[in-house]
Amino acid sequence: MPNTFMSARRIFLTTVAAAAFSLLPRFTQAQLVTDNARATQARDSVLLRANSYRQTIEQQAARFDVRAHYLGKRRRVVRGYALKKSTNPNSLNAGVVSTKRERAWKHVTRTLATGVVRERYLGYLDGQKVLEETRTNHQTTYVRLHRVIRVPGINLVTGRARLGLLTSEGYVQWGREQFLLSAPTKL
Repeated sequence: MPNTFMSARRIFLTTVAAAAFSLLPRFTQAQLVTDNARATQARDSVLLRANSYRQTIEQQAARFDVRAHYLGKRRRVVRGYALKKSTNPNSLNAGVVSTKRERAWKHVTRTLATGVVRERYLGYLDGQKVLEETRTNHQTTYVRLHRVIRVPGINLVTGRARLGLLTSEGYVQWGREQFLLSAPTKL
């Protein structure tokens, strides 16, 4: 008798938990904001921050390296590097300043056999990817932004968090809000 009661209770609790988990995504889905003024403001914020990141990254980059495959040169990779100066107090030469090369950006260009040119630009700050842009035939089709997370009071980078997203179809995400522009944007 106790086994049937425990079995019935287990079935009931499993059913309730399954129903709750199936309803959970409906309650937590983000709503698209279709207010055109707010969507335009979010789009402008994404583009402004992307331009700000790009300027900061390109000012830090002191060198670049070009690699192109010898067969047709359909894929070209250009990497920019920032030179960071650092001292190591634990080494034998405690007062010597060493220079370290850190990746600042990467630009990959692919030319397809049909003549279509696809580009991808990745920007890095403090070793973290903060900017990602995709272009087709020199028209921006996708922009994704991240922000660097630092430990307060210490100059230590712990990771990155998503900041914004923009597609050429008119979808915009700024912070936690999602927007839909009334017309697709030409970036």
